[in-house]
Amino acid sequence: MNKQRKTGGFTLIELLIVIAILGILAAIAIPTYMGQKKRAIYAEAATNLQSIRLLQEQFYAENGRYAPDVDNSIATAETAFYNAANDTDTNIDGATNIVTYIPFTPGVAENLYYDYAVTCPDPNAPDATIPSFVAVATPKAGTIVEDTTGQGNFWINDRNERNF
Repeated sequence: MNKQRKTGGFTLIELLIVIAILGILAAIAIPTYMGQKKRAIYAEAATNLQSIRLLQEQFYAENGRYAPDVDNSIATAETAFYNAANDTDTNIDGATNIVTYIPFTPGVAENLYYDYAVTCPDPNAPDATIPSFVAVATPKAGTIVEDTTGQGNFWINDRNERNF
């Protein structure tokens, strides 16, 4: 007569099989998760650059030129937006910031994975035939997208040419 096992425990083989299955699932899931996270972070740059382009186009429609960026940085976006709301033309460093002219607030600088900058050529320069701009998102050092991915900078220009 077969004796049935009355204990509720698992054998060592059963436990090893379960651990092996969990290990295989983790080996598949973790790289997939990291890839999804990087794509979401890249989406931050793409969305913010498209917002900058649309705001620049709106500024151009209203003023006949693109918004200047004297200090070539949107890193202090919150401060500059606050200053713009209070009718001041300076950011924390005392230089005029593009956010003074367009209401671009990407979020709190510490929480962003990219630094944003807009380059507008001087409209008074002899070689400036048409107005233009280039908005660039540069990965911050120490983040998951810190240019070790080979992705580099994302950019968009006034003709909606982009590398993302």
